[in-house]
Amino acid sequence: MGTEVHTIRGPRRDSFDVICAGEPRWRAAKNPRGPAGLALSAGLLNIARLLSTGQVHVGLATVFEDDHLARSSLAEIAALGMDVGGVKLVPRVDTQLIVADVSGGESFAFSETGVTQDLEIPAPWSSQVLLLSGLSAITSRLAAFCKAARKARRHGTAVVLDLVGSLRHWAGRDPRVISMVLREADVVRCSFLDLATIGMDSATVRLAMRSNATLVINDHGGTTAVGTFGEVRVKAPRESISAERLAERCTAAICAELARPHGVAETPSGRWHRILKSCASPPE
Repeated sequence: MGTEVHTIRGPRRDSFDVICAGEPRWRAAKNPRGPAGLALSAGLLNIARLLSTGQVHVGLATVFEDDHLARSSLAEIAALGMDVGGVKLVPRVDTQLIVADVSGGESFAFSETGVTQDLEIPAPWSSQVLLLSGLSAITSRLAAFCKAARKARRHGTAVVLDLVGSLRHWAGRDPRVISMVLREADVVRCSFLDLATIGMDSATVRLAMRSNATLVINDHGGTTAVGTFGEVRVKAPRESISAERLAERCTAAICAELARPHGVAETPSGRWHRILKSCASPPE
């Protein structure tokens, strides 16, 4: 296949409610009962799916290794009406890491990307909200995130940063390098586990953000938003839901809300209370 990079072709639109951009984090969870239990997911794609099924116009910009999984995933999300014109396919590098669940109930196969291409959002694209997800410790990729965020903000687009990262990518790295991206975000969503993985704490993240930006933190007890309006907290949903799924729903709910016109009669704290309440369900 050489080093050729393929851009996905298909129906085009240039204006979106939300552009989902960044690096997918693949995970395969295999039920020991047999191959029928195999399920694949990726944070960025799951968020995009939630938005698309909630009638939000989504454009996807990312880089995939060119394989059957990537192409089948693209076909699936394109069928939801998502524009995949910002997706690039690059030659596959076969590397995987297998992690066994301590309970012995599941095993996870993580695909470690060998992609060298950095994020690039098509020049004509615009949106109400830009979501950046899959933060990497690689300087060029952080710079690409900054470039995309700055361009978006110049055009009045709200920038949401989904602060997730892999321990394998961040071990031994200086977490302060993400300050350049934190300064560009209007909303940063993370969990305490995300912060521990990257090597930061909530106070350090908040200090690196602009004073008028909002920090949203998920934990086992619920979700908290901190901003110029003060602090708003909503308890965790009663339904059984994994931390990863809650984070994806929360990010999707934030993006869907920011893409809508803001009701002038609603206070900022009231708006964030409503957003956090909706984090337990896909956006409507």
